[in-house]
Parts: sequence; C-alpha cells; structure tokens
Amino acid sequence: MHTGTNVVAPSLYGEEVDQVLVAWALSNMNQHGYENVRIIKNDALLRPGFVENNQMLQFDYVVASPLWNQKGYSRNDYCNDNWNRFRYGIPHKSFADLGWLQHVLASLNHNGKAVVMLDRGVLSRGSNAGNKNNVELTIRSQFLQEDKIECVILLPYKKQPCALTILDNNKITEKKGWVFFINALIDSLDIDHLRSSSQYFQNIENAYHKFEEKEGFCRVVKHTEISHKRSNIDPYIYIAYESKRAICLPALATELGKKDQDNVYRMFSYGIYEEPRQDTIIGSLPQSWRVLKIKEIALDLGSGNPQRKVSDSDYICKEWVQILDLNDDLVSQTVKMSKYSSQMPILDRIRPKHTVMIAKSGSAGKVGILDMPATTNTAIFCIVTDKEIIDPYYLLYYLKSGKNIWSHIAFGTRDGASLTNELIAELYIPIPSLREQKSIVYRLKSNGSKAEH
Repeated sequence: MHTGTNVVAPSLYGEEVDQVLVAWALSNMNQHGYENVRIIKNDALLRPGFVENNQMLQFDYVVASPLWNQKGYSRNDYCNDNWNRFRYGIPHKSFADLGWLQHVLASLNHNGKAVVMLDRGVLSRGSNAGNKNNVELTIRSQFLQEDKIECVILLPYKKQPCALTILDNNKITEKKGWVFFINALIDSLDIDHLRSSSQYFQNIENAYHKFEEKEGFCRVVKHTEISHKRSNIDPYIYIAYESKRAICLPALATELGKKDQDNVYRMFSYGIYEEPRQDTIIGSLPQSWRVLKIKEIALDLGSGNPQRKVSDSDYICKEWVQILDLNDDLVSQTVKMSKYSSQMPILDRIRPKHTVMIAKSGSAGKVGILDMPATTNTAIFCIVTDKEIIDPYYLLYYLKSGKNIWSHIAFGTRDGASLTNELIAELYIPIPSLREQKSIVYRLKSNGSKAEH
C-alpha cells in the first residue's frame, strides 16, 4: 500500500496460515532489502488481519494464490463476516475459491488491481448446470455485472491448467463492459522448460498490455456474449486451442515423461514394417500412412441418452454404459440396465457392437469398446468407425495411449476435467493400412491388453 508520492519502495503486507511460510516470506523480504514489511500468521478468509478503526485496510495491488477447492468454511463463517466481503454470494461448502476472490476484491482500494491464481474449475462451475440458482454461477455473474474482471489468463500448471484472474476495481472507459481472455495453453507441456522461456511470458505480457485480439491466443469479449454462455469465463470457450502441431497422444505422453508409453509411441509412430518416412501434421510417420481426424474416420459420432420410459407398462430394457463401466478394454456387461419407452424411437441411440467410447468428464479420457449393442449416458462420447478405414480396436488402443495426458487437453478442474465433443472429433489419428493396424493391435494385446476381437 503506497502512503505517499515520495515512497521509494512499496509497503508490503501479507497473511499466511502456515507459520513456516510466514518465516520464509519475512526472510525472503529481508534478503531483497524490503524494510516496510508486515507479514502475519492468520486465516484471512475467517477474519482479515489488517484492520484499523474496524475497517479493513485497502491496497493498491493484491497478489494471491489461495489453496484450491478448500473445504472447512461453514455458511456461518461467511454470514457472520463483519466487513461485508461476501456480498456477491456464499460460496459452496466444498469450494472456497470464490470466497477468496471476494475477499481480495474487498481488499482493494478504489483504483486497486489484483491478480489471483485459481483452479480452472472456478471459471465454469455451474455454467452447464440446469439449476439457475447455482451459487458459483451467481457469484461470477455479480463480478461481471459490477465489471470487476479485467482479464483471465489460462496457463499450463503441473497436472492441469490454472487461471490467473485479474481484477480491476475501476476499469478505464475503453475496458468497461469487456473481459480480455488469453489462452496461453501451448504445445509444449514441459513446465520446467516453460519456466526458462522468457519469450513465452513476454508474449503473454505484450498481449495483456495491448488489449487486442490475436487469433488463437487472445480475445476481447463483450459481457453480453459471456452472459449468453451463462457467465462461463474459461478462455477455452472463447478461444479454441490452436496447436502449432496437431495433438498426437502417445507422443505427448512420452514428452511428459510417461516412460511406459515409449513402446506404444513407437508402434503409433513407426509401425511394424520398415519403410521411408514422411513429415505430417503430427510428426514423422511411415510414408504409406495417412493422417485423419476422428470425424473423418467415423460413420457416426455423438453422445446422449434416449428418452427414458414414461410408464411402467410400456418399455424396453437395454444395457446402459456409464463411465464406471469403461475399463480401457472390452465392455461386455454393464452395472445397470435402463428402461426406455417402447413408443419412442431409440434405435439411433443404441450403439452397435464395436463402438469405441471415451469418457468426456469424471475420468476424462477413459475408454472402452462395446462387446454388445448398448445405450450410453451423456458423459460418454461414442465413435462408430468406418471399418474400411480403421479397425475399431486400433482406435481404442490409440485413444488408450493418451490416458495419462487427457487432463492437459481437457478443461475444468483436475477432478472435473472435461473433453468436448468438438475436441475429440478434431483429434488426429495416424492411419496405417488395415493389415498393419491389425498387426499393431496384436502386438499391443500381446504386451498386456485384454481386448479381444
């Protein structure tokens, strides 16, 4: 907090619940020559630690990185707050993230700005729910209605992306009514490499200061468009991930250090036979191979559940595949059967034998292949392959090869990461001859898979 125009170094204030981290922070400030520093042990969400005359101190700038998805704060903790910090809404008991965001906003002075590192799920939870009263949706809507969100930046972080949310308590006129989105997810998922890449961060900084659109990287979005998307502020929704090279699942798994994937990577990159190689959109492949998108090798794509039965007397019963039935293998039975009205046309939703399935949420990326006709729930994406182009078991093994890296492609929280129909349909697949596909399947099966033709 600056107390005058002649201050050379800023006054620094901090709160941390862990005493060890408090000591470390104070030591760090001392080593860097900061003298006007106050860092205290305190749970700021329960009670702000810097109060004068029963008023919270307010600051020019706030930087915060609260623990994600904290539990343990009750409704009473929020309702009994003496500083009117949570006027946008009481956060869900299992997710304190938007409580922290409101606390940070309340800590800003009239012209204050803040950056808060949040779990990606905070940006979208509730936007896809049928319940209009979802509390996180309501709180995000209030932030937008009062025009407090200046920018949201999506970044790769450990096992799943994170979001930098920039708040501005007094936007300049040109930015009012708009949110600037930056989708900084990139091809290289090596976080250690990123930390040494000054150009990567310079690109983000330049984009933020210019506040201009750049295709595939950043967009300025009007509040009305965000409102139509039910206050979803995930940059991915507004800026499709545009890769400099197409996503190749086994290659990415190997890039991320999944050593157990190396043999699989060779199978899907080199094949069985020695032959000259060619450069393709997903890297070097044998010369006779093609590269096609899933939507180009499918006779039918989609997800969804037929309408359930409307009476007890007139129905048919079918196997119903849920995510828990997917086993990265052959699905020959389901935990549940489902009843459907015999009067309703459901044949278009009964998936045929050998349909390849992939979980879109929950255990995103988990796969399976049907051993019998069945229906599926809406969280499963189904692919009926053109068998003149691709063997369904070959596709199963290819999708299975990426099970360790789906969380880097999906959006949402680590536990709630989601894959969209569009993302799956656009995924590139290396396509050898059908004969070679079957040979690859045989070799992978011999190495431990259980799927049988």
